[in-house]
Amino acid sequence: SFAGMTDVLILRYLADYRYAGAQTSQELRQIWDFGWKLSLSQTLNFTGSRINEIIISAYLGPAALALVDVGRKFQTTFYRVVFTPLQGVNLSLISRSSDPVASFHRFVLILILLVNPLVSVLFVTSEELVLLVFGQEWLESAFVLKYTALTVIVQVILWFVPSLCIKLGRADVVLISNVSNN
Repeated sequence: SFAGMTDVLILRYLADYRYAGAQTSQELRQIWDFGWKLSLSQTLNFTGSRINEIIISAYLGPAALALVDVGRKFQTTFYRVVFTPLQGVNLSLISRSSDPVASFHRFVLILILLVNPLVSVLFVTSEELVLLVFGQEWLESAFVLKYTALTVIVQVILWFVPSLCIKLGRADVVLISNVSNN
């Protein structure tokens, strides 16, 4: 990506950074053993959402996909804006903790207590938001926003549980959950 290339250029030329290390075959094998499950999991996670869209439009038509997608956009945008920056916080907290499960529970509980009121506003104002942003013809899609807002607790847990699985040495659980969800 452009951002990745920019980072490399900054490190190499502006900061005068040169990588001088070399990995042994043992280290490369450990990286591969750890990373292939997570990489495959992320790939399946990405393609799974596209497969759902293809199935919805194939069986229910493109209009149904549009209705579902319009209602879902508010919530997915909200989750990405709020949860994505917290991924690093969660991973740092869990990786440095002596009791990662307890740290995960505290993190999720605090986040649910903070996010739940905001998602409740999405639930209550779903029709008004859809009317305001998309107009009367998309009002039917408000039901998606309304009822998926009820899943906030499950969403918070699912968003951050991969970090806990990785810390506990169970990257295979992340892979299996993505395979079973797709």
